[in-house]
Amino acid sequence: MEVLYIASLQVFPIREGKEWKRRDVFLTDGDDKKAKKMKCKLWNEHTNTITDANIGNIATLTNVEVEMFNEHQQLNSLDITVVNVEEYGHSLDITIMAVDNEIDLKKYVL
Repeated sequence: MEVLYIASLQVFPIREGKEWKRRDVFLTDGDDKKAKKMKCKLWNEHTNTITDANIGNIATLTNVEVEMFNEHQQLNSLDITVVNVEEYGHSLDITIMAVDNEIDLKKYVL
C-alpha cells in the first residue's frame, strides 16, 4: 500500500457493535481538489490508530483488504494490518556530507 495523506475533516467517530468497533476515515493521495480519495474502515484494535489529531498527517497502511463498494475501492483493516502515522510538515532535510574545520558553521544555522 502506498503512503496516503489523511484528508482534512475526514475522520469519523467510532461506531460500536456488541463484538466490534469501527472508525471510517477518508485518505487521499494529495491535498488538492483533484486528489483521489479512498474510504478506509479501521476495525477493532485499529480504530484509535488514526484520530482527529492526525488530520493532515501521512499514513502508511500495510496488509489491508481492498474491496469494491458502489463501484469505488475501499480499504478494510485486518488483524495483521499495520498503520503508521507520521507528522506531515514542510521541513527542510539537511545532510552534512563532510565538515571543514576552517569554516565557521555557526553562521549557516537556519
